[in-house]
Amino acid sequence: MKQNLKNLKTCSKTSQRSSIYTNVYEVIDRYYPNLVFFYFQGGRGKGKTYSTLKESLNRITPDNKLFYVRRTDRQIKACTKAISNPFKAINKKENKNIIMKTTEDLSLILDISDEDNPELLGYGGSLSTFGNMRGADFSDVGIIFFDEWINLSPVNTLKDEAYLFFNLYETIARNREMDSEKPPLCIFCSNAETINDNMIRTLKLSKPIMEIATSEKEYGVYIDEDRLLYYEMLPNDGEFEKKKKETALYRLTKGTRYFDMAVENNFTKDFFGDIKRYRLNEFNPYVAYENVYFYVHKAGGWLYATYRKCNCPHYYERTMKQFKRDYGYRFMQEVEGGTIRYMNYDVKMDVINIF
Repeated sequence: MKQNLKNLKTCSKTSQRSSIYTNVYEVIDRYYPNLVFFYFQGGRGKGKTYSTLKESLNRITPDNKLFYVRRTDRQIKACTKAISNPFKAINKKENKNIIMKTTEDLSLILDISDEDNPELLGYGGSLSTFGNMRGADFSDVGIIFFDEWINLSPVNTLKDEAYLFFNLYETIARNREMDSEKPPLCIFCSNAETINDNMIRTLKLSKPIMEIATSEKEYGVYIDEDRLLYYEMLPNDGEFEKKKKETALYRLTKGTRYFDMAVENNFTKDFFGDIKRYRLNEFNPYVAYENVYFYVHKAGGWLYATYRKCNCPHYYERTMKQFKRDYGYRFMQEVEGGTIRYMNYDVKMDVINIF
């Protein structure tokens, strides 16, 4: 897989917005119309969801409807209530009356401005239940918007979330490209709290995102043209952030983790200080779990996790319980104590998600 690492940088043409609010379609239309999968991560209230929904509505035709995605069925059902309607702000500012209505299998996005003749604008669904819809026909969907794709709750974790989304996309896209049709455009938006996410791990995006997050600019763009993929960490030093810092809540919370996440775009749940490459001749092989290999430092006795193979006891998912019985206590001590080191952030996330 070719990765366009030369594009891992601050990109002036995407960081210079025409407004203090984010308009994701400004990036898509003006600069990268040939890409398909767009990931945007940044502070709260920058307009990611609002602009995506508003501009998507402007593009809706009978053959180009919107599919709105959330992680869980509970989140989608909440959107059907007036207080949690994702179109609430658009309705107020644009004098519209767009709602989400629950049906047996999924939700409908309806414009009920004319109550006698409601207009179907699209659909809503969740990763947790969409598997039941594999036989459905979504050939009229041209835009998929996955809102708040990052999972922030250890309680609401779904197994293989990335693959659940891939199956959702395949169900909607079907064989369009085989028939010389355009694939559905897909937009992901989330706040910048963590990159410890199944989608990021599966797509191997943690390394470029970590490089962006630890750069002096703390924002930038990563593009992989072979995979039709665009990732942007939204700028945190613009006019929006300057005005946001002067509002009541952010004057109150300055110096807190919440402020760092919401305004500074810092990944407050992540730590990158234990990421470093070492020479393996300084270590002895210890144990392996799936594709992660652990070594013990000859002098210090601490653990180093890497993908570099070695001859050692090897455990797999099917023997996870035995692995935890044999080695779990030491690993928990090292992980909790912060003494373990990792070759890169992908390895770190793999280790953390073992336990």
